[in-house]
Amino acid sequence: MASKKKVEEEKIAPVEEVKEEVKAEVKEEKKKSGRFNVGDLVFVKKDVLADLNGFCLFPQYKKDVYTVEAYDAKSGVYSLRQQKLLISLVEADILAPDENAHDSLNRKQF
Repeated sequence: MASKKKVEEEKIAPVEEVKEEVKAEVKEEKKKSGRFNVGDLVFVKKDVLADLNGFCLFPQYKKDVYTVEAYDAKSGVYSLRQQKLLISLVEADILAPDENAHDSLNRKQF
């Protein structure tokens, strides 16, 4: 009986420690995250010709809305997904929805 209680106590303690470690890792990831979070909706700038893999971005691709799928903090590269299309771009080539102007004066650039 005594050995069973010790085993149960040993199992409980590491679980609590793991939870604390996970919380610390999440905080670190938030600090490392770039301007956009995973799941944010973004646009591609008009002057971008191709993504980092060499895929040519035609004008119809630049008008679409993309979802941020992943962010690599070391290289600063975002993976953007739009239905079946996956592109990789740096932060400078991505626009937030509020930066993509919809008024008649700024519509020329998009």
